[in-house]
Amino acid sequence: MKITTKGGMNTRQTLASVIWDLKRDYQQMAETDVAYDLGYIMGLCNSLGRTRLSDLVLNRFEHHAF
Repeated sequence: MKITTKGGMNTRQTLASVIWDLKRDYQQMAETDVAYDLGYIMGLCNSLGRTRLSDLVLNRFEHHAF
């Protein structure tokens, strides 16, 4: 099932956008915001079957969130 957002982005595009935004902005974000974004990214990755990507993102940014 292909899910698209109101703006026309599909789940993969949304995931890529959120990862790039986190990569660009994590130093200026509060810990709670980084943790929220990590949870969102992990949920998107798991829904797409990309558990390895989920682990890689978590390992890279978890020390900024907790």
